[in-house]
Amino acid sequence: MALVPPQFIKDFRKAQKQLVLDLSRPVLIGLGNSLEEGCPNCFYDGYSGASGATFNTNFVTPVALFAGTTYERTVTPTPFKRICPVCRGEGKLVVLNEESIMAHITWEVSIADTYPSAPPGDVGQHYVMIKADSKYYDDFVNADYFVVDGIRVETTEIPYIRSIKIADGIVEVLCGTVNATKSLKNE
Repeated sequence: MALVPPQFIKDFRKAQKQLVLDLSRPVLIGLGNSLEEGCPNCFYDGYSGASGATFNTNFVTPVALFAGTTYERTVTPTPFKRICPVCRGEGKLVVLNEESIMAHITWEVSIADTYPSAPPGDVGQHYVMIKADSKYYDDFVNADYFVVDGIRVETTEIPYIRSIKIADGIVEVLCGTVNATKSLKNE
C-alpha cells in the first residue's frame, strides 16, 4: 500500500482550488426562501394579487423594510395617482435570496441534441457542470436554481466533493436547462 505524503495532498488541493478559481466566472445561486414584505405605501388587493392603486393615508413616517438583512432599505410615504412608485404596482416587495460566487463552468450538449452549434440554453437540452470551492457545498445542496451566463439551470443530481483523503476540495454539480431537467425527471 502506497502512502501519499501529507505535503503532496496539501499541494494538490491548493493547486486544484487555484485552477478552478483561475478558470472561474460569476454564477448566481438561488437559495430559495425569498424575502417578502407588503408595500406600506399602498393597499394590497387580495383579489387581484397586486396593488390596489390607492395611496395608504395611514403611512406617514418612514419605515425600514427587510430590517436586519443586507437588503434593508427605508421607504418614505410617496403619494401617487395610478401606480405605486415603491412597489411598481405589485403590492409587495420581494427580494430573491441569491448569492454570487466564482465557479468554473463547462457547458455540455446532450448526445441526442440535434443543434450542437447553438448557444448554451437556447435550443435543445443543455447541461452545465459547475465546480467551486467545497466551502459552497451547503449552498449547492440547498440551491433551487443556478444562473449561469444569464441562463437559469436546475440541478439534475446531488452535488459531490472531489478530494483526496479528506472533505476539503472541489464541489461539483451537474445542472440542466429547464427543458433538460424536466425531461430527465419524466424518464
